[in-house]
Amino acid sequence: MLNLKLIGIGAAGNKGAIQVLNDGVLKKEDVLLINSVEKDIPAEYRDGAFIYNAIGGCGKEASMGKALALKALADDKLADVIDNLITEDTDAVIIVSSAEGGTGCGGAPIIAKFCNDTIGIPTICIPFTGFEEDARGLQNTIEYFQNMSDEYVVQAISNKKFLKNNNYNKAAEDANKELSNRIKMMQGRDLKDS
Repeated sequence: MLNLKLIGIGAAGNKGAIQVLNDGVLKKEDVLLINSVEKDIPAEYRDGAFIYNAIGGCGKEASMGKALALKALADDKLADVIDNLITEDTDAVIIVSSAEGGTGCGGAPIIAKFCNDTIGIPTICIPFTGFEEDARGLQNTIEYFQNMSDEYVVQAISNKKFLKNNNYNKAAEDANKELSNRIKMMQGRDLKDS
């Protein structure tokens, strides 16, 4: 079974990572939650979290998320946390975030580059694409994919695909379950000897 580490960035990335934890796919020590707002992380998961600084969030300002990630890595604070997460026997790191928001959309490409180029660990990025209903979110999504390197594996999960009867919360929950299932498959958990 592959030894995978998961970094959830921003509100959507945190919710997805928490779903993976709740499903028992990964252990708490294998998951890092990163956010710009402490309140977006449930109290029971804050001990495994990195909060940039209490700025009140980035909204859909991806440039703010990018700046926060760059500063935290330059200060070595975030770099140390990621170094402690990724061990010698880690096979790959998965970075999950929204492709439309601020903290995750802006920070994910920066943290992916750090993991891939500086640490030298294979990097898989799984962005949640939203419901494609606002121009700002769509622009962020375009820029997210433009900022992704060909060196990473990128597997998008479309929240819109799960939307039924205008139930946005259920669609997001189903997208999170899809993330959990994908990570389970990547680990090779369901493989049976022939």
